[in-house]
Amino acid sequence: METILSDRVLELEVKAAYQERTIEALNEVILELREDFDRLRREFETLRTETQDSGGEIGSANEKPPHY
Repeated sequence: METILSDRVLELEVKAAYQERTIEALNEVILELREDFDRLRREFETLRTETQDSGGEIGSANEKPPHY
């Protein structure tokens, strides 16, 4: 009986350790994604500001082609 109980406790400890490792790995991924998101948000805000400051004109994309 003690062997069965000890085996079950060991199995639960292994599962808990695996879950802890998985949670830590997922947390690292979330932190990396958050950094990427923050960087992209800053870049977007910079582009939005540049667009508003320029009156909506961005480079040659708004210029008429030479054949017009």
